[in-house]
Amino acid sequence: MESSKELKDRERIAKQIAKTSDSIRKKYRALKTGKIKEDIPIKKEINIAKDKIIKKWKPKYNENNEDDDDDDDDDRFWIKHDFN
Repeated sequence: MESSKELKDRERIAKQIAKTSDSIRKKYRALKTGKIKEDIPIKKEINIAKDKIIKKWKPKYNENNEDDDDDDDDDRFWIKHDFN
């Protein structure tokens, strides 16, 4: 009885290995042919996060103090970063 149980376990494991192997092969082929482009969603997320950060930290332009020479910083200061 013990040997039939071991045989079933081995068959089950062999099927799982075959499924995994097929899955890996399909994914590799898709990546190789360019059907899957995984970095596109990541770049979109990075750009969205970048835009949020820039909007949060961009100094506000005050129209009333456009020519304020008393301060040490520039009147128009815009943060420009290109993370691409």
